[in-house]
Amino acid sequence: ERLQPSLNGAFDATYFGLLDSIVNHTTKAGAFALIEPHNYIRYRGTPIGQGVRHSMHRYPLILLQSVSTNDFKSFWKSLASRYADNHRVIFGLMNEPNGVKTEDVRAAMQAGIEGIRSSGANQLILVPGNAWTGAHSWFDSWYGTSNAQVMSNITDPLNNFAYDIHQYFDGDYSGTNRDCKNGWNTESVFGKLTQWLTQRKVKAFLSEFGFSQDENCYHIAANVLDYLEAHSDAWSGWTYWAAGPWWGDYMYSVEPSGNGVADQWRRVLSNYMKSNGSVPTSKSSTTTKTLNPTSESTTRQTTVQTTQITSSTSQVQTTVTAACSNHYGQCGGKNWNGAFCCEAPYKCIFSNDWYSQCLFSPKATDTPAQ
Repeated sequence: ERLQPSLNGAFDATYFGLLDSIVNHTTKAGAFALIEPHNYIRYRGTPIGQGVRHSMHRYPLILLQSVSTNDFKSFWKSLASRYADNHRVIFGLMNEPNGVKTEDVRAAMQAGIEGIRSSGANQLILVPGNAWTGAHSWFDSWYGTSNAQVMSNITDPLNNFAYDIHQYFDGDYSGTNRDCKNGWNTESVFGKLTQWLTQRKVKAFLSEFGFSQDENCYHIAANVLDYLEAHSDAWSGWTYWAAGPWWGDYMYSVEPSGNGVADQWRRVLSNYMKSNGSVPTSKSSTTTKTLNPTSESTTRQTTVQTTQITSSTSQVQTTVTAACSNHYGQCGGKNWNGAFCCEAPYKCIFSNDWYSQCLFSPKATDTPAQ
């Protein structure tokens, strides 16, 4: 919605500029950038493939026409065309579809694949399922038909896709609890899906998981990552949720702080990071070797699939700028040393203690967290 404010319209130049700078910075550093609309298979609240919706809770008042799979195809064709020559970009079709029929998810994701391939881009595509695309729920029929039944019909002319899986380790698998599940069994959560993948000679990518600083969670996470490595015929890699200064004291964050490197990183994640130097495809697999989970790590590393990037853990010094931030720019937050004002007509909108952003809203405040 921020990238394409009007359905089938032009991309917002300012917002795309921000996205493009992040993608280029990441890929030039040798890492992979995974681009994904974080919209839960919706555009301004309307599920892709469904009808008219009056958007009463947004400003300005919008009467949305139906959002079709062709609209989604067009979006992805336009976005993918801009990165068709950057082979360190991965396309994630959509974050966590839910609340619609699984057949509608499949139709939308298939349209997204067609849009990407029609742009000339041949990079890896990550395809989510329904019901928040969980490994534990792949065979459940929450919305009429299971992912296992419907998503097996996904096709790609280049056969360069992987199923996009999210999985948390807490008791209800929601990723909202600090404690991990007692009696966790990796095989019972991942085994049936792994068998499904192997039988179809396709792969999955664990693009979202996270855990708190807890001994039980450390053991579960290491066990899961060991499992993915042991089943590299079905699993091509993983990414962790989450990092970045905006998260503050979020229980799953691995952002380095004044206390040093986060324990999740030091105790578990850093032991599974090793570059094989390859461009990821649906046939890629991780090549890491499990190390002692109590070993120290003195560097920061970032991965999207099988690539390791090492950089200094020292804090970056920022300088105060007099000019106000432009549209979508940051305008406040703890430890923020930039501008605390916005260019007209935008206002500084509080998001959380770590981040405020310049947006258009009649209810905006000019008193961001500082």
